[in-house]
Amino acid sequence: MGNFAKFKSDQSGGVAIMFAVSTPVAALIVFGSLDYSRMVAARAGLQGATDSAALALAMNTTPTTTQSMIETQAANAIAAAAGTGSPTVVSVSLSNKNTQVCLSTSQPVLSIASKIVGIGSTSVQATSCATTNSSVSGAFEIALALDNTGSMSRSAGGKSKLDSAKTAALALIDQLSNSGASVQFSVVPFSTSVNVGASNLGASWLDTTGRSSIHWQNVQRPAGASWLPGSRFDLFSQMNTTWAGCVEERPDPFLTTDVAATATQPDSLFVPYLWPDEGDVEGSGSAFLPGMNVVGNGRGAKLYSSSYWDFGGASNNYLYDFGGVCAASAADPYEAADVTDPLSRGSGATKLCKYKGATGVSSRVSSDGPNKGCMDNPLLPLTGSKTDLNAKINSMDAGGTTNLLPGFMWAWRTISPNGPFTGASTPKPYGTAGNSKIIVFMTDGFNNWSSNSGYAYKSEYNALGYYVNNRLSAYGGVVFPPPTGSPTYDGPTNSNNWRMQMDSALLAACANAKNAGVTIYTVGFSVPSDPIDTEGLQLLSKCASGADHAYVAQDSASIVSAFSNIGSSLSKLRLVR
Repeated sequence: MGNFAKFKSDQSGGVAIMFAVSTPVAALIVFGSLDYSRMVAARAGLQGATDSAALALAMNTTPTTTQSMIETQAANAIAAAAGTGSPTVVSVSLSNKNTQVCLSTSQPVLSIASKIVGIGSTSVQATSCATTNSSVSGAFEIALALDNTGSMSRSAGGKSKLDSAKTAALALIDQLSNSGASVQFSVVPFSTSVNVGASNLGASWLDTTGRSSIHWQNVQRPAGASWLPGSRFDLFSQMNTTWAGCVEERPDPFLTTDVAATATQPDSLFVPYLWPDEGDVEGSGSAFLPGMNVVGNGRGAKLYSSSYWDFGGASNNYLYDFGGVCAASAADPYEAADVTDPLSRGSGATKLCKYKGATGVSSRVSSDGPNKGCMDNPLLPLTGSKTDLNAKINSMDAGGTTNLLPGFMWAWRTISPNGPFTGASTPKPYGTAGNSKIIVFMTDGFNNWSSNSGYAYKSEYNALGYYVNNRLSAYGGVVFPPPTGSPTYDGPTNSNNWRMQMDSALLAACANAKNAGVTIYTVGFSVPSDPIDTEGLQLLSKCASGADHAYVAQDSASIVSAFSNIGSSLSKLRLVR
């Protein structure tokens, strides 16, 4: 009852809870606590959506905007910002010569108590004011998610796309740092994955004990095995190599949310990135091999089962499949489990024994090995140090392919109060008065996940695993239906639906961030000689907080201009209450 009473009387953050009380206080004591967690979540969600809507309204007001116009715009803005639920506008007002908008909203909340004891209606309310008056003080937490893929090395007219992006980002930092506002930035270089920093080894938000459901997804841990590692970190240690600092994206329901990582929810923890050693192969096109025969493959003896088709196609083969503590025997638990694995089928891909005591394994991200595909440049958490920001941006280098979701999610996490980053520049809570959370998301491409039809796992490995791991199977909604119909993209990920699922997951993440009160700007660096396709540009536009928040740059000059325009908007636009 203490928490309930405290919540009911809380008037901070512009949020109030109203009850049409029609039952005795005694009934509230019994049933009130049942609604507490639901109302806390609803209150936070509505405040974030109201902040986002107020910012959008302030951005689009003009000296000729009328009260009738702002009321219509407010209804549309809160509906778009909320995404789900049914918030309504209580009031909206213009002041300071139409440079300030104040918005109050309300949303009903299902109350168990009201159904049981007739408390009456229950709702949460939120209030937010935003201004475009540059004389009003404010604070910004800005995440720069910057594409560092290999295509960024190509020309943008006069210099490379990456050098152009560096110039634009550095200019934006200078522009806003000199605006008089309190500004902090984070920098998130991304390609196939995101590097959170090897210095975080042992952090509580990492899955250091192998408890996440995706931790051992591509290996077998058979009963009777002589050695079973505690985590992937043990595999790095046994191979006498180092973890480069990349992580894999969390499985649903955490894939597109910023829910805090906690040990009580193992799937909320971040699993260290490790591209598994792929099975030794004889080369594609060979026939079924004799049952349990030992054959030579240039790397020593290799044991095959009669059910194994030597499909070839492995793209990251860095261990001998009978090395370590593996035995060349059908009775070996590791071998028996690998033979019966429906994907490996005796290829050696799932055998943990080969990792123990392995030597000569590269830790480089550009070589075959466990870190292959890892982004080599770690992100920079939120900071106000221009020295650190400039150094990070200038250190960026091009390499890898485009995986937009990790880049966006880690940009969001660097400004999220839910962590994992803490310290002197810990992000402020959502709804903090006068504080705006911004993501600037820049890419020169669209989602890419290379297939590998000759290999049983059907794809290259990245921060989402293999196709067959199906970490995106819940995101099959048709984002851009073709003119001839709307095929279904739900279900197992494959070479036909991977992009639709990746795009859908990104849009879910964008919607969740906007619902939390984050303002999103996107910049598509679409050079005519190396353009982003129509679907890719539409994706960025849908992700942004509005059409006026989505920029397209076609050369070095226009990307600098796009970042400058974003800076001009932010130096004037801010939350004030």
